[in-house]
Amino acid sequence: MSFDRYIAVCYPLQYGAVMTPRLCTQLTLGCWIAGFTDTFIPTLLVSKVWFCKSNIIDHFFCDVEHLLKLACSNTGLIQLINLCSSSLVVFGSLLCNITSYVCIIVSLTKISKAGSRWKSFSTCVSHLLLVAIIYGSSLFLCMRGATASYLDISKLSAFMTGIVTPLLNPFIYTLKNAQVHHSIHVLIFRRS
Repeated sequence: MSFDRYIAVCYPLQYGAVMTPRLCTQLTLGCWIAGFTDTFIPTLLVSKVWFCKSNIIDHFFCDVEHLLKLACSNTGLIQLINLCSSSLVVFGSLLCNITSYVCIIVSLTKISKAGSRWKSFSTCVSHLLLVAIIYGSSLFLCMRGATASYLDISKLSAFMTGIVTPLLNPFIYTLKNAQVHHSIHVLIFRRS
C-alpha cells in the first residue's frame, strides 16, 4: 500500500504504467511468501518440541511464544530464530513503508500550493494511521520478553493488530469519500 501511495503521489502520470496487474500480483505474492516463511520455520521447529505441561494456551490465538511456554525441552534456539525471523519481516516491511513515506513527504514539500499539498497528503493519511497502529503493536509483539508480566499487554497488543486494525479499515477508508463527509456533516448539524 505504501508503494502504491508513493507511485500515486510522486508519479501520478505514470501510475497506470507502473502499477500494472503483473506488478500488483508480484507484490502480493512477495508478501504472502514472506509471511508464510516467517511462520513456517518456527512452526516446523516447534513441531519437534516435547510438551509435558498443560495443553491450555493463555492467549486468544496460538502464538509460537506462548506455545513455547508449555514446552519441557530447551526452547532457547527456537525463541531466537522466531525473534530473528519476526524482526526481519517487521523491520524489513517497516523500512519499506518509512522509505515510501519519506519520499512522499519530500515530494509534497516541492508542491507550491498548500491546498494541493494537503489534497495529495490526504490520500496517504488513512493508510499512515493504520501503519502506525499495526507497527506499534507489531514492534511490541516482536520485542516483548517471554516473562509472564507482559502477558496482558501482549494480549492487548495482539488484539490491536489482529482485531482492531481490520475493524477500523472500512471506517478509515470510507471517511475519504465525499458523500460520507456530506452525510456526517448533515447528521451533526441537523441535530444541533
